Amino acid sequence: MSILELNELRQNYKNLGYSITEVNLQMLKLASYPLYFFLMTLFSSLLMFRMKYQYNTALKISVGLFLTVIIYYLNNFFVVLGSTERIPLIISVFFPLLLLTIINSFMLEKVNER
Repeated sequence: MSILELNELRQNYKNLGYSITEVNLQMLKLASYPLYFFLMTLFSSLLMFRMKYQYNTALKISVGLFLTVIIYYLNNFFVVLGSTERIPLIISVFFPLLLLTIINSFMLEKVNER
């Protein structure tokens, strides 16, 4: 759904007295997708730079897929915590991005050392 459709759905939910938590969560996720895609692209490129040339391609692909799946489930876990209102919505969307930024900064520091 687009931002306009989500905004209209949010107004309809408010008028009917429904919870707008899920709509707000989707709006935050939609706003943070460009940053998420940038961080994942940076993560994958840094991962390939860090692996030495001796490793074969199958190992690189399997390590990359494994780490990507872990990041996906971590992101999904925080979204579930936000949708059930265990943690605030802002934290549930941006905390995985913050973790990914920290990991990328450490990996970027290691690449610059070489």
